[in-house]
Amino acid sequence: MIDIHCHLLPGIDDGPATEAEALRLAAEAVRQGVRVIIATPHHATKRYSNERELIRAKVKSLIALLDKHRVPLKVLPGQEMRLTKHYAQDFEAGAWQPLADSRYMLIEWPSTGMPDDFLDFVRYAKQRRLQVIVAHPERNRSIIRKPELALALIEHGVLFQLTAKSLLGGFGLKAKRTARALCRQRCVHFLASDAHHVQRRGFHMREGYRELRRYMGAFYAEAVKRNAVKLVAGESIVPFRTASVQAHHSLLLIKGGFDA
Repeated sequence: MIDIHCHLLPGIDDGPATEAEALRLAAEAVRQGVRVIIATPHHATKRYSNERELIRAKVKSLIALLDKHRVPLKVLPGQEMRLTKHYAQDFEAGAWQPLADSRYMLIEWPSTGMPDDFLDFVRYAKQRRLQVIVAHPERNRSIIRKPELALALIEHGVLFQLTAKSLLGGFGLKAKRTARALCRQRCVHFLASDAHHVQRRGFHMREGYRELRRYMGAFYAEAVKRNAVKLVAGESIVPFRTASVQAHHSLLLIKGGFDA
């Protein structure tokens, strides 16, 4: 398996604090059947600023550590970027780190809702040949209230990453219900761990794929798994769901439908 969202790098965000903790988390990933991880530390939050060059240096150090301890895990650079009003300056400064050096960017919304300038950001990214993946939408208030917003955003080229633990109920009933609603709409393009710690925020990838297969069928689960392979290979990923009746009202839903 490939995990496209994991906080594996030690000492730079709310993931493992030490190399020893990172080694334990990496060993747990291997036990779960994960063979490739994209390390995605938080960037542009109030607490953390992890720019491209720092991430690449930390990945290089972690690879050496894993090799030394014979942990059979491939680690690639990535970033979970919080969308702020300074995104253009961030890009011009070379701070962005796409997932696995592909054209895909993992973007985190505030839990309170979708940022007002999100579609402007999507257009900005497209102009730079980058494609946006929204991390854990099932835990976002806007999507919890209106899961059909995801359909509207797919019309604008946005992809979505579901956290395995959410599908299992680990983030509460609302997140689980929203995760299932997004699956039913075929709006889930990636399943990832968002792992931080072995005990508190583990991987659950094997169980997550098992639940996805049970709920949506083997074909859908395998398609989601293949999307991660395509991402690492730098290939295009086509959304499962495109034009729909709801898409005709996409701008209305996005701009004014949160509180309805």
